[in-house]
Amino acid sequence: MVNSNGKSEMILKAALNAFSKKGYHATRMENIAKIAGVGKGTLYEYFSNKEELFREALEYATRIYFEDISKAVEEGASVEEKILGILKVECNTKKKYDNFAFTFLRESANVEMDFKKFIYRIREIKIDLYSRIIKNAVVEGVYCEDLDVDLAATILMGALNQVQFKNFYHGLNDFSIDDTRNTLKILDHGFKKKQFS
Repeated sequence: MVNSNGKSEMILKAALNAFSKKGYHATRMENIAKIAGVGKGTLYEYFSNKEELFREALEYATRIYFEDISKAVEEGASVEEKILGILKVECNTKKKYDNFAFTFLRESANVEMDFKKFIYRIREIKIDLYSRIIKNAVVEGVYCEDLDVDLAATILMGALNQVQFKNFYHGLNDFSIDDTRNTLKILDHGFKKKQFS
């Protein structure tokens, strides 16, 4: 027997699946109920309407995403391993929920939600993760003491996002380890030619 939390999670997974395939407007509550293996009435016991279900599915996917990223950061020993762990999770999440993300971007105007605030919240959580990685590297003596951690985290996240973007833009649902390592190397060493005295 599935408990109420398990049933709610099952419905949210089914909603992600349905919205990913058909988009927001074309998805009917009946479709979601069928995928979840529950009656339509059961759906309404948990969610009052499709809009609420869409918002909750988005929050559910986000929560799972950050749980996976936090785990990857904890498991990584070095800065590079932690960052590669984050990017692996991002890659797997994009593969799994790619169409849902496009639905979210394309049809955000149809759902009553402050999407700007939502995107900003995601960004802040990611910046915080990168800041913690960098802060630990400063404490361990890997990075210099006077480093502006928050600015470094913003630069690191932006650089990695842009380096990986080209792969996803061209339909390659995988991230490049070599590009990631080269990006980290450039950020570690800087652009300037070393001066020897």
